[in-house]
Amino acid sequence: MVIFEKWNRNNKKCIFSPLWRRDKLRFSSKKSEDLSIGSNRTSDDKKKSINFLTMEELKLVCGRKTTFSSTFDMRINVFLKPLEIDIIHDDRDMTSSELVGIDENLGEKTQRKSIICSGTGKNVGYHPKYLQVQRYRALKEEKHSYVYDFEVLDISNLGKYEPGSFVNVYFYNKERLGIGMLNRKSNIVIRIIEKDIEKVIDDNFFVKRLYESVKRRFMYIYNISLYDYIHTLNVKNKIKLFCQLVNSFNDFLPGLVVHIFHKSLFIRYDNISIQKYNYIFEKELNQIFSPKNIYCKKITSQKEKRAQGGKEYTLEQTKGNDLELYYSENNLTFYNNITNISYNVFHIQNKQDRLFLQNFCDSSNVLNINGNVGEYIISTSFSQKGGTPNLGNTERVAILLSDCVKNANYAEKNASLNGCHHVMSLHREDLLEELRNMHLNSLRFGLIIFNVKSSITYRRSAYTSAYGKRHTVTFKGVHKYLSCISELLQRNGLLFVTVELAAVDYDKFLNIVRCVFERKKKILSIVYENSCSIENNIMCNDLNITTPIQVARDTELEKVFRKEGKLNEHKKDLTAPKKEEEKMDSPEFLKIELQRLKSDYETELSVDHVMPKTQFDYACLLICSSDLKNIKFASSLLHELLLINYNRIDCLYQLAIAHIKLRDYKKAKNYLNALLKIDARNSNALALKSLLFDLISSDGLIGALLVALTACGIYLSFKSFKYF
Repeated sequence: MVIFEKWNRNNKKCIFSPLWRRDKLRFSSKKSEDLSIGSNRTSDDKKKSINFLTMEELKLVCGRKTTFSSTFDMRINVFLKPLEIDIIHDDRDMTSSELVGIDENLGEKTQRKSIICSGTGKNVGYHPKYLQVQRYRALKEEKHSYVYDFEVLDISNLGKYEPGSFVNVYFYNKERLGIGMLNRKSNIVIRIIEKDIEKVIDDNFFVKRLYESVKRRFMYIYNISLYDYIHTLNVKNKIKLFCQLVNSFNDFLPGLVVHIFHKSLFIRYDNISIQKYNYIFEKELNQIFSPKNIYCKKITSQKEKRAQGGKEYTLEQTKGNDLELYYSENNLTFYNNITNISYNVFHIQNKQDRLFLQNFCDSSNVLNINGNVGEYIISTSFSQKGGTPNLGNTERVAILLSDCVKNANYAEKNASLNGCHHVMSLHREDLLEELRNMHLNSLRFGLIIFNVKSSITYRRSAYTSAYGKRHTVTFKGVHKYLSCISELLQRNGLLFVTVELAAVDYDKFLNIVRCVFERKKKILSIVYENSCSIENNIMCNDLNITTPIQVARDTELEKVFRKEGKLNEHKKDLTAPKKEEEKMDSPEFLKIELQRLKSDYETELSVDHVMPKTQFDYACLLICSSDLKNIKFASSLLHELLLINYNRIDCLYQLAIAHIKLRDYKKAKNYLNALLKIDARNSNALALKSLLFDLISSDGLIGALLVALTACGIYLSFKSFKYF
């Protein structure tokens, strides 16, 4: 595969010549004989495989009975599609290839076209002829280890192989990618598990990966030796383990998730391929930990779709009879039933967030909406120093509101066991109605913890992006909950929201929250940010998923947003927020920013050449103003940009917001309809349209009431005049 770059050196084109050594392709402007052998090595060649396990621990791994063995010669070869700029001939004869000057940006038009087609709302097939350059680099640099069905050449020939088969994966030019696990029926056809394509895959391969994953937890969390834990009963009985032992792709075992809760193991298989070798993992985990109970959740969906709320799994108890297990953190204990879960038993990943809430929570009232079995609300009842209860006010109210009977019962049990008798667990089928009743009864809370995950619905239909199949988030009805919560939150209160979304969807969700609270005339700003690593690649496959978690704070309102996403852990301890961040979120900073953009706009206007980006940024900031003149001026600026087709979707969306603030609902509706014609699945537009309908109905009721009162007044005046 040849990727050509254009260089201009002394106004002359410099063409690179390809060098082939050890099946590696490199570029150099020198002749091949002028290069040393060492200059041709990549960073992968320089990386030497260093065993993470010690010699004693390796002895535990070796000597296993071999139930299967996959060698290089036995595996089938799978080739990916060529790049659009690839000039290798169909016979893949690398010696006869020639270099021509082709820009690698040629593939952007095809990529843009495919993404636009996927955004029209039609569930059309995505069958590109070429592998995108962006995907090629991601796979080559090990930033992404999934191969999708539309990237495989001659994929129809793979249907005869059963799920879990091992394949040798190559790029189109026979450049090696690695060893992958195959499942033809899934959108993720191949999962790369090993870069060394000549390696033998057998029982010892998986056992070694499993032991390495367990050792990481022992070394970095509990500071104990894996060898001593296995062979010394004193060490095994002395420590209680509560953690996630295997985290799927992050531990190089894609699709395998393992939790340990002291004497109980919870194993979840998220794909059919890894599930085929379940007997290996269950046997080794049983040998290492000797648990009393082993629970296994196995996926039954051949296409590996996690869109049925947990119904795509079956629960099996391979060891023990007890269905109840417990989890301990920060000297607190929580119980739950294994049959009462969809994906995870306890919210282990949110442990740092609960520590953060202990610093902020005082004797104020607390409301926890969809709080699982009470991990959050019980943690807020104890201070971080000494574990003493925060019971300074005897009239303090702590309510856990849940729509699940089992969760409510276990939350009440956990509150009683931890001595939090002031915590009250309520079960309501309609949570929204209960929140409205609380508002009517003048209840106010200093801290509200809201788990939005259960309120966000995913469309059944999916669209295919450059990174695979994605389920579109609708956010249907979320703004209604947020509207009620904003009324229940007292002045200078704290709102902590957990949401499991991709980064792109989270930004849309955050925009909805801002619109809701802006309508309530409450300003919000970020004071805390945290994220954790969660294997969620089946629901949302995206290379660029990050996990920004945001917390908002203001002079009138403090808001905390918590987001669980997919990649690496990224945490910020902002228990003492920096002054610089507070300044950036202050109204004074917004005024300074507005003056700066205004100055840039007027400067460019004076020379009769205003950049569209400058005009767009200036208009967006003007819309944030409460002055109607500024909003009208911003609307005119955006309309000018719309006429020149600059960023049509964003311009239409901002125009809709501007006219909503101007209470010109008809024009706002027209702009939203125009936006949805371009992008029928735009979540921001759909949510804003739902909010617009609520505004129209509420204003219509108020208008009808005023008309009725006016008519009654005129009628009474006429009657009194006639009487006299």
